Amino acid sequence: MVIVTLGIMVLLAKLFPFGGQLVNMLLGGMYGPVFGRGSPVIFHLVMLLANYVPALVVAIVFVRASELKSRLPQPIPGRGVILAGLVLLMIYLVPRLFASTVEGGGPAFVASMFGPFFIIPADILIAVGVTRLLLAAAPRLTAPSSGQDDASLRPAAEGER
Repeated sequence: MVIVTLGIMVLLAKLFPFGGQLVNMLLGGMYGPVFGRGSPVIFHLVMLLANYVPALVVAIVFVRASELKSRLPQPIPGRGVILAGLVLLMIYLVPRLFASTVEGGGPAFVASMFGPFFIIPADILIAVGVTRLLLAAAPRLTAPSSGQDDASLRPAAEGER
């Protein structure tokens, strides 16, 4: 379920990048008063954390609250596609972060030029994988928090139709 949670996290972070935008506005961006004196890699790491940590929290809450693990068939559909998207994303992000440690910005510029060739397919693969996963989940027939038997949540018996 780790790959599933990470896939949902990346999808949420791409759709709702509020954390990174908020940090960028409050701290003045890469050349502002907070990050202007240090290495650009610190800024990039803070932005990654600001985007992905809130999305990770929401993804974990969603997976646990929806009891997704018990509702998915085995093997989990879309897991391989999500993993391929996550690997493509890491193939771009790790060299990009290392390149931003070099002064002058040349290697970081070169690494960012290859970004669309990794990020766009990764985003597509993750979106397709999460969609396949959520479509394969069995519906929940009872309310999660109430222990009572609600007739509207149960499928009708043969004689009741």
